Amino acid sequence: MTPKRFRSGLITAMSVGACGLLAVPAASAADTQYYVNSPVVTGVSNLTPESVVLHGAIDTGGNPGIQVSEPAGVDFGWTGGVNIITTAAESIFIDGLPPNGSDNTVYIGARSFSNAGAHNYSNVEFEADPVSDYRANGGNPGTETVYGNSIEVPTQPGLTAVSTTLGAFGPSAQANSSLTPLQPGTKYYYWIIDQAGTTGAAENVNLGTAASPSYSCLPDAYVAEYDASATVQGPCVYQYGNNSGVDFYQSPNGTFTTPPLGKLMISRAATVSGAKAMLRVTDQSSFRASGELELEIGGHPVASAKFGLGAGMSRMLSLTVDGSAIKAAAAHAEATLIVTSDWGQPATTKRVRL
Repeated sequence: MTPKRFRSGLITAMSVGACGLLAVPAASAADTQYYVNSPVVTGVSNLTPESVVLHGAIDTGGNPGIQVSEPAGVDFGWTGGVNIITTAAESIFIDGLPPNGSDNTVYIGARSFSNAGAHNYSNVEFEADPVSDYRANGGNPGTETVYGNSIEVPTQPGLTAVSTTLGAFGPSAQANSSLTPLQPGTKYYYWIIDQAGTTGAAENVNLGTAASPSYSCLPDAYVAEYDASATVQGPCVYQYGNNSGVDFYQSPNGTFTTPPLGKLMISRAATVSGAKAMLRVTDQSSFRASGELELEIGGHPVASAKFGLGAGMSRMLSLTVDGSAIKAAAAHAEATLIVTSDWGQPATTKRVRL
């Protein structure tokens, strides 16, 4: 797919998922226009302060094709309130992309050939942007947009359910993920980008001469059947209808709001008995919490303990202390408590009385 840094401009110019008018240029001799239904978002699940699972459905274009031949200047209504305006005589297909692994007939320009069992797919990506950032950028994805991993969905008939995870919840998950964490307590727009009609069974071939080469990416089966003698430069990724200006289909926006991280509450006083200090830890959030407590006196650690709590739970935590802490407790002195969370809450430091 096109690199993310370029995509927002392409979506505005080319997406047929957004309502509007779309001018279609004349087809070249080696291209045929293909159109599919726009993707839709269908909901979210597993929502946390820093991650979410997004769901949707896409048309990969594998339904039986409907061929439409239009003269120049025709205003052809298509999905999502889109009107396709032909600028020259045009032969387009509604669906008709070759299903993955099939031997279906494929059209490029006026020529037909077999798909020859090639792997055909849609590139699909979920994206999300805080509503405030989206609106500040004039109703377009802004600099805070986060991206899911690209999904390769085989071309097939009907609609295909798709889902992915955005973000990662907690430092441990984030350390093992390349995805940007979501912002807690934030409302997001999310959408799907679908690039249908892709195949890697293609080669760059010379359509010019040896003296004046002109390389073009074409499917292997097309080259083998119509110009087996063409000089091959190397493998490439071919996009059916890639001159049509509608490679990218964008769904309407959905929305979700991430919950806040919540707070960890620690009692202001520790009860010391013998070599044990007792502190109450409360998880004031809708998610489990874990981490570590450390007591310091005069900058020196005197005790530490790990904790784990279910959502909304509270428990007394026992820390084994050294002699300096026992003496400090006898004098009702204060110690420094350092709280480190494994679930995204910032580390805190507070004074507690022994």
